[in-house]
Amino acid sequence: MLHQQVQVELWDQRTILDHGVPMENPARGPYNVSVVLKGVGVAEMNTGPQPVIGVSDVLDKPGKTVIEIPCPKTRTTAAVSLDMTTKHGLHYQDEFVLSFHMHFHKLLKWLIALPLLAMSVVAVIVAQTTGFDSGRSYHLG
Repeated sequence: MLHQQVQVELWDQRTILDHGVPMENPARGPYNVSVVLKGVGVAEMNTGPQPVIGVSDVLDKPGKTVIEIPCPKTRTTAAVSLDMTTKHGLHYQDEFVLSFHMHFHKLLKWLIALPLLAMSVVAVIVAQTTGFDSGRSYHLG
């Protein structure tokens, strides 16, 4: 099964006070983080009747981490929803739309071919407007 990596960075800049005095290194975690693909069904995941469309992880401290989520096996668009809950019950959520192109090499082929085709058309048009005759040979000397 193919996986997509989602990098999550937690910043916890809350000031934790101990009797009115800020603590130097307070315990911040754990953080319950879940990443879910919304709008993806069984057909797109193609993994049987119970497709996995998200993952959960518990992070002990703030910082960067990479979470891998399963990719759909067909070309589709889905919303990636990130949910985070702190040990104190504070809930944060973010969401973005992502397009999965499992056959990107077909797209890459056109990204290479289209500029070449466009410049060829421009060269033909310029040659015709300037009166270039491809049947005549030019001799220097």
